[in-house]
Amino acid sequence: MNEESILAAREDRLTHIRNHLGPNEAIICIKANIPGEYKNSKEAYTLLSIFNIECQQDYIILDKEFVESADGPYILIKTPIDANIKKNLIDIETNHPLGRMIDLDYYVSDEKSVTRQSLGLSPRKCYLCNRDAIQCIREKTHSDKRIFTYIQTQVYAYVQDIIEHLVIRSIKRELDLEHKFGLVTPSSNGSHLDMNYTLMMRSAKALLFSFTQMFWIGFDGISLETIYAQGKKQGLAAEKLMYDVTNDVNTYKGLIFILGLALMSGGYAISHQQTLDGLFDNIRIMTKNIFEESNYQTFGEKAYREYQIGGAREEAYRGYPTVKKAMNTLLEAPIIDDEVLHMTLIDIIGSTDDTVLVKRAGSLEAYRRYKNLITNIKTYDLKTIIEVTEECIRGNISCGGAADILITALFLVDFSRKLLIA
Repeated sequence: MNEESILAAREDRLTHIRNHLGPNEAIICIKANIPGEYKNSKEAYTLLSIFNIECQQDYIILDKEFVESADGPYILIKTPIDANIKKNLIDIETNHPLGRMIDLDYYVSDEKSVTRQSLGLSPRKCYLCNRDAIQCIREKTHSDKRIFTYIQTQVYAYVQDIIEHLVIRSIKRELDLEHKFGLVTPSSNGSHLDMNYTLMMRSAKALLFSFTQMFWIGFDGISLETIYAQGKKQGLAAEKLMYDVTNDVNTYKGLIFILGLALMSGGYAISHQQTLDGLFDNIRIMTKNIFEESNYQTFGEKAYREYQIGGAREEAYRGYPTVKKAMNTLLEAPIIDDEVLHMTLIDIIGSTDDTVLVKRAGSLEAYRRYKNLITNIKTYDLKTIIEVTEECIRGNISCGGAADILITALFLVDFSRKLLIA
């Protein structure tokens, strides 16, 4: 990208802002602070996603626009004029772990942005040496490559921490819920003689590296086809690790598949400026041939051949409709408490065919009976939930596939709120 095109893009951006400013309106311009040839990198788009969310938490949004340019992508947020906004933006730039890597400019007139100097504040500091940033830029103290390598390292570390936290948080929120129709809880092994809460948590923590690797496979991937192929290899490695940690107990094989796909697609969505809808479309595209891959060795594959019950593969093939529905329920809830989690889990059981439940029921007739028993709980009634759970345990019934969908929905709720351009 040559200097002339970058300068022209900066002029175009200012003209664009001037043309969109109305009476009593202000515009927040969010742009990654990245040098030279790296201005349109994946890291630039990731920074935009992160700070787009940061800048929408406390303001009235009149309009928003995402723009590509030779000087790097940027987001314009139109909001009513507020004297406190610039100070708030400076606070984000100063205190956020990645704040030095973003420019949050605030325009209230068509001439120029409100500056730190006009507010009596000190200039921004350099990433690398902590001198005034403008001084290092003028003197070209650091090479563009060195600056970008630092940015890349910081962005990856920040996103890695978020992904690890959200994965464990989502797994633990499901696992901590009591009375779940034969599933493992803190106080019960449910219908699983070979599992308990401690084993499930140990398994989840052991799988954390594999889950984050799936995210980076998506983030760094060139095409959805190559991402899916690499992700399958990572998934098989994760399964082996799980069995090693659990002494051959299947704790989270289904979750490796359904959450793994969401992580791969989520990584791709961030680095390709996609919204949540794009994330779900990616999953549908990646798994378009999934039923052709079957060799009918697993119970899930046999259930599809014998009963036309697709389970998790059907969910992926259709672009996660049950995950979407569960997400909507969770997003609409003022607080995600036990009531919301129980009723969401019940709805998931009713909305999808769970091959774990089919296997444990032993027949389609028994499967349908237990499924109806659970889904007949139409309003929150903990006493009834406990009674049905006890009956499921007596019948050796469990709903592992539904639990995997709930975990994935919980993860994507938080993921969409923290990292995706909305």
